[in-house]
Amino acid sequence: MRILIVLCLIGFTLAKLAQSDDDFEEFDFVEETPTATKSHQILPEETIEEEFDEEPVSEKTPTKSPASLDLDNEEFEHFFDDEEFENPTQQPKKKEEPVNLKINQVPIHLMSSGNWTNYVYEIVMLGVIAIYLAFYLVGKSKNSRFVHAWYQANLDLLEKNFSLVGDDGQSSELNSSSEQGTFIKDSDNSYGLWCSGRQGCEGLLIQLKLIKRQDLINGMVMQMIKPKSDQLIFSVEYPNKEDIDSFVFCLTGKKQSQQMFNDYQDLSSFCVEKKLSSSVQSQFVDLLSAQVNQKYVVLNEIGEIPNYMLDKTVCAFMNKYPEMVDFILVSDQYTGFRSQSEEQPVVVDGSSVGLPKSKSVLVISFNVPGKGMNTSVEDMESMLPALQLALYLIDRVPRIRLSKEAKTKAIKKRKDISEQLMKFKHKERQEAAMLRKEEKRRAEKEKIMNESDPEKQKKMEERELKREKKKNMSKMKQVKIMSM
Repeated sequence: MRILIVLCLIGFTLAKLAQSDDDFEEFDFVEETPTATKSHQILPEETIEEEFDEEPVSEKTPTKSPASLDLDNEEFEHFFDDEEFENPTQQPKKKEEPVNLKINQVPIHLMSSGNWTNYVYEIVMLGVIAIYLAFYLVGKSKNSRFVHAWYQANLDLLEKNFSLVGDDGQSSELNSSSEQGTFIKDSDNSYGLWCSGRQGCEGLLIQLKLIKRQDLINGMVMQMIKPKSDQLIFSVEYPNKEDIDSFVFCLTGKKQSQQMFNDYQDLSSFCVEKKLSSSVQSQFVDLLSAQVNQKYVVLNEIGEIPNYMLDKTVCAFMNKYPEMVDFILVSDQYTGFRSQSEEQPVVVDGSSVGLPKSKSVLVISFNVPGKGMNTSVEDMESMLPALQLALYLIDRVPRIRLSKEAKTKAIKKRKDISEQLMKFKHKERQEAAMLRKEEKRRAEKEKIMNESDPEKQKKMEERELKREKKKNMSKMKQVKIMSM
């Protein structure tokens, strides 16, 4: 009996142990042993072929049943409590709208379609640039041809009268053949030629101021509106002030007489405008034609000068070429244009105190025939008489001598003008000094007003009052002395 009870207990315990082993059976890894139903030897070549013949196994994702999903939701249900947690509201996603791309219509390539209408502005601009460039090249070459033609026509006469023609200021030798005939090119329409080595003058500067043929707008278009002539200017400076007497004379056209009177300082200071027929002692004026008498006027200082300047040679030239002479200027007080002379400081000379530093010059300007638009190479070659007249006047002007009365009158006039200039300059200096004093007073008053300490401000005001009282007392003493 006892043995049966012991056996029952042993069986019960074994059953319990077997049941506990079954609970962990799902975690046991059972090694499957291949059945030896078809036992045969596997060669290594066969295993390699089998590996390549095997198809890839697609893994299936385990799908959860609805019951398991409900269990999961119940397990995490306490996280969705509104009283304990703040749950963000999930906004519904907006549907992405398709972007409408706007594509501009690109014109078809010019070479492929031949459509020129899309490039109208570009074509017009290229045409304007081409026309402007063509005018520039043609006008530049035309001006250079004119200069070369004039030089070739006048070279022999220049070489006879000057030892060096075309000096550019860089040659060390006097008769350097390499520097002969070099023009000073200021621009495409302005050229200069310097000649030296002549007795009685420092040199001759020849300027050819041509029309701006290389410029379409400023040159050719403005030439149609307001025609101008090409100009040939001869400028001579005498080395000494005593080479010519003290006088200022200018022969010019009626239209530009007022402009020259305003532009040149010496003409506006010393000269008075007169007609050729009414000029004093003009015995050769009767030789001039009526056309020349009506065209020109004289800006003259002394009545004797027109008689000396307008001799038979000059009158014959003006009758033969009535349109060629632009102006003839002779001056011992030449300072250039008024704008230039006003900027220069007053330089005191020994003879004329207070007058600005001046030069004794002869300036002759000629108009080239053709009025610019119709000018040709033949017109430039025909300007040889202009050079002959300039050389004649270079020698003629130093031989002009004034009478004693005219000379004393000229000296007195220069003295009066120098005194006027001195008074004018003194007045300007006084005005500048007064302005400086006023600025100083304003600065002192501003300093007093800006002072923050009232005691210092009061002391500064008292000092200023004392200074003003002293100045007033000194002025009163001066007035009393003058009255006595």
